[in-house]
Amino acid sequence: PLKPTDLEMIELCESFEVAYVPVLTKSDKVSKNILMKTIQQVTRTTNAMEVLAISSSKETGFEKLRKILIGFKDD
Repeated sequence: PLKPTDLEMIELCESFEVAYVPVLTKSDKVSKNILMKTIQQVTRTTNAMEVLAISSSKETGFEKLRKILIGFKDD
């Protein structure tokens, strides 16, 4: 699920101690089982506090993403 450019950006954020949240898009395109395995894999691969999955067609995950982004703004 993470491409080499994703890993480069994560490494860059970590090297400058910049907080980040991996956001998995199009979560409606895979089964819940695959989605959970992907979230676990990304969590193990990164030092992210949280990994989000969003779907624009099902409109899921956006409220949580908004709250996290607002929290970053206040830091």
